[in-house]
Amino acid sequence: MGDESRSPVSFQVYPNPNDGNFAVQVVLQHEVSLTIRVLDVLGREILKEEEGVQSGTFMKVLQFSSLQPGTYFLEVICDGKPETLKLMIDK
Repeated sequence: MGDESRSPVSFQVYPNPNDGNFAVQVVLQHEVSLTIRVLDVLGREILKEEEGVQSGTFMKVLQFSSLQPGTYFLEVICDGKPETLKLMIDK
């Protein structure tokens, strides 16, 4: 019996909280189509980047100097399956 409850992706954002500049590290167990989105608390899309097919460790630095302080959500979508993390901007 396999461990099907375990997600094929793990990711982190650092630093968090941050000043609008942060790194996203995604560790993928196998090749997937990867999309990264940043949403505000109302669900409005601030960023959507299609990263194509990725595997292993993927790293991206994002810079949002114009974002207001507050709560945002980072969504990592692998093969259409979203995983979400709360992101705090504190200037």
